Amino acid sequence: MSEHIQLACNPVVAQLRGASDQVRLQVNDLLSYFVEGYEHMDAYQEKRWDGKSTFFEWNRNLFPSGFVPSVVQLLIQQGHKVQILKQRLPECLGERPTPENPIVDSFAADDRYDYQFKAPALLEKHGTMIARVATGGGKSRIARLCIQRIGRKTLFITTRTELLYQFADACVESGMRVSMCGDSEWDTSGDVVCAMVQTLAARITAEDPRADELLSSIEFVIGEEAHEAGSNSYYEILKRCRKAHYRLALTGTPMMRDSESNMRLLGSFGPVRLEVTERMLIDRGVLATPKFKFVTTKAPSTLRPSSSWQKAVDLGIVHNHERNRAIAFEAIRASRYGLPAVILVSRRAHGDLLKKMLKDAGIRTEFIFGQTAKAKRREALQKLASGQIQVLIGSTIIDVGVDVPALSMVILAGGGKAEVAHRQRIGRTLREKRSGPNIGFVVDFNDTFNRHLKAHALTRRAIVDATDGFYQNVMPDGVDFDFEALGFPRLEMREAA
Repeated sequence: MSEHIQLACNPVVAQLRGASDQVRLQVNDLLSYFVEGYEHMDAYQEKRWDGKSTFFEWNRNLFPSGFVPSVVQLLIQQGHKVQILKQRLPECLGERPTPENPIVDSFAADDRYDYQFKAPALLEKHGTMIARVATGGGKSRIARLCIQRIGRKTLFITTRTELLYQFADACVESGMRVSMCGDSEWDTSGDVVCAMVQTLAARITAEDPRADELLSSIEFVIGEEAHEAGSNSYYEILKRCRKAHYRLALTGTPMMRDSESNMRLLGSFGPVRLEVTERMLIDRGVLATPKFKFVTTKAPSTLRPSSSWQKAVDLGIVHNHERNRAIAFEAIRASRYGLPAVILVSRRAHGDLLKKMLKDAGIRTEFIFGQTAKAKRREALQKLASGQIQVLIGSTIIDVGVDVPALSMVILAGGGKAEVAHRQRIGRTLREKRSGPNIGFVVDFNDTFNRHLKAHALTRRAIVDATDGFYQNVMPDGVDFDFEALGFPRLEMREAA
């Protein structure tokens, strides 16, 4: 039976009005998700609970506003009439950027990047959106184009200091008035306030009125690396942006899991309205064509398939001599073809071992890790780009926000399974090359000799196999990179030394 249902919305929550219990149950089911770890909980095992929670507040018929498009679609499909009651979007106050006049920079018009200008148009029309843009697609520029068009008090939030400063600097270069709340600073005077989630969360916890004063003044909120919006602190910040009719989430990660984290992201920012995939960017030449190789080495004699995770990492990765020799071989060979390489590790001891091996082989190498000063990190990256060093070993501090166009090879030496980090690490070598073939090489390992390492290796491989533009470029088992056939002439030994 058709019902006439109203949805009353503000930027944070929406309320279902005039709906029967049957319709409310349908909305409740739509906004339900499995609680992480539910299968191990007593209530589920005793069949007293189905393992689910929901974003629909039954007693008050409330749910996060980002779900409105999904709820409307459900109700219309069920034959109901839906009336949306909400304030008209505030007028955009900035000039509309175009490829010929981007305003935020002086880049010449390039059809390969036309998707970047769709973002402000979509935001102007809908108010809220997730932009899923693969690593290397220019999320920072998209954000600045949107800021330019919306022209209202903007909050840019991130969890990473490097991204905070990188985006703030880019906005200043675009002629915007910027201030910062994070890294021991608290200045809300800018038209664009770049803030750390941790800083805002601490102020909220301390009931500092300045936090609410800032958040209640924001009319446009941008979440960078927004896949992290599922955290409690991130989500709470977004809920307090009560005047933020405009909301933009930027992420490079596909929303592949029906999880509370993804549901929070949708509830805070609305649906994915812009999708820019790896395949699209590779086909356009915005990203380099990747070449993946998965290396198999023998099991260390002292490691067992059932060994603990800590022992597996120590013996199977950090102190695995044969595996480390394979890593060094790939880096040394890359240097012989003049290809700058990054080796990514997860343990400092591993980086120290590899640095010694490469230096003993005559390869100019540096290692940057968590305690390395920011200035020294930047200097090391510049040395790699200029050719002063041939190989840079790095920890997770260069997972995000690092743009080294000269980088040709990434060697994933540290294992791990986190999807977001894995895509970012692969992305380090996919930036468009300014000279030579537009190709990036990725080396990973089939760590099959321990159950923990094997599970992680299979997860990393599954990410590649599931990504259009990646899986087509995986080398068959036993087949090596053919650099010369791909257009990379081998350097004389004296030039590469």
